[in-house]
Amino acid sequence: MKKRERLLELIRKKALFIAPITLTSGRKSDYYIDCRLITLNPEGATLTAEILFDILKGKDIDALGGLSIGADPICGAFSVISYQKGKPTPTFIIRKKQKRHGKQRLIEGPLKKHFHEGGCIKK
Repeated sequence: MKKRERLLELIRKKALFIAPITLTSGRKSDYYIDCRLITLNPEGATLTAEILFDILKGKDIDALGGLSIGADPICGAFSVISYQKGKPTPTFIIRKKQKRHGKQRLIEGPLKKHFHEGGCIKK
């Protein structure tokens, strides 16, 4: 089975909930897909990171990141896969709110100073 097919199978079996649910927006839905159940699963995290690596290979990227909490497991898995495949790519996460203690960062990760200021992050 191919990686994408297996990932979709995992999503259908472990993350798709068919039942009425209220979304964050307040709107109602008849189903919900909780991908955290996939990206926090060893097989799901690996498949997600490998597929993402395959999509991005050959692209000129300096780092990969996204909003916490959804991006956290994806970034961790991607960092490992990129290292294993010989193209180590730093990852970062963006907090919802800037920390008030420590280094008071909004962006966490082993990035250059200009990244931590947020000036180079593409939205």
